[in-house]
Amino acid sequence: MIRLKNQDLSYKKNVRVKELSNLEQEIMSYIWQYRCCSVSQLHNKLKDKYAYTTIATISNRLLEKGVLVRKRQDRGFIYSPKITKIQYSKKIARTLISTFLSSYGDSAFVSFAESIEELPVKQRDRLLSILKKKIKTK
Repeated sequence: MIRLKNQDLSYKKNVRVKELSNLEQEIMSYIWQYRCCSVSQLHNKLKDKYAYTTIATISNRLLEKGVLVRKRQDRGFIYSPKITKIQYSKKIARTLISTFLSSYGDSAFVSFAESIEELPVKQRDRLLSILKKKIKTK
């Protein structure tokens, strides 16, 4: 993959993020993995599934959504993530939970509590451990 000349990959913390489509997530997974790449490089990875123009269009949409930055390099553009994958997943999770709770109120809490019992034991124990730690630190 191409490395940007003099590129600052410090990630922005206060970026507003919209949910990404499956194709946008697929493209972002490559960009997060390689840290920066061109549409041509993305197309080389995805050419069996998508046309070059589709990848270019989606890359521009990701730029408009604020999850990518674009820098001119030589005759084209190089895209790099504006936020990390972890930052993205946290922001989406917060939005989902906030929407769920504001839409369904107390029944959302009950539903969430009941669903914990259905998790595999390791995941349930991890979730409960995280919740206990968060409660203790506040």
